[in-house]
Amino acid sequence: KEVAELLKMREKPLKVPLLITASKAVKALSDALGYSEVIERYNGKIIADSCLIVSPVEKWYKGIATNSGKASFYFSSAGLKVRLENTEKLILEAP
Repeated sequence: KEVAELLKMREKPLKVPLLITASKAVKALSDALGYSEVIERYNGKIIADSCLIVSPVEKWYKGIATNSGKASFYFSSAGLKVRLENTEKLILEAP
């Protein structure tokens, strides 16, 4: 809900992809409440029951922004440039 509302505040799609990881149950709830549709309209995607840390993100991107301290540590260990910030700032200030 928070992400969908922040994206609507932007009034324009993100120029960079927004990848959100969540449990299958949270993804289903987001779908049912219409939040997934809003997130996808703004160039976002909810990935269920997975974690980007186990994917080859360093082959796809040179840098990543996250609101997770754990993800920040792992991504920087993989050689990515990392921006650690709160969700609101990341979404509202993203290109």
